[in-house]
Amino acid sequence: MLPPRAYARQLRREASTPERALWRALRRAFPERHWRRQVAIGPYFADFALHAAKLAIEIDGGLHADRKDEDARRTMLIETHGFHVTRFWSNDVMHNMEGVIETVRLILPQRTPTPPSPKGGGL
Repeated sequence: MLPPRAYARQLRREASTPERALWRALRRAFPERHWRRQVAIGPYFADFALHAAKLAIEIDGGLHADRKDEDARRTMLIETHGFHVTRFWSNDVMHNMEGVIETVRLILPQRTPTPPSPKGGGL
């Protein structure tokens, strides 16, 4: 098996059509955010991650319908690293991108920490 960085590079090069589409949509919808693709979290690679919000996004294709137990374990392990995992079906990504982006838009405020108030607080 490849070292993690090389494997992540390979996964990015071989991204599926829904992964490429969501990558473009996330960057367009949230240009101020630092999204990353194929991020190692524990022994797994999340399709997308936003570290500042501790949000991991996974795109599930048709094969995932038969891998519910494995996906549940994967989600649980990623969550032990402090991430919230949101899953979208690849069909939704391809045919309902507005809904996918709106879901992410609704999740982000819940996941983004409030910046601390400035020290001193006086005028």
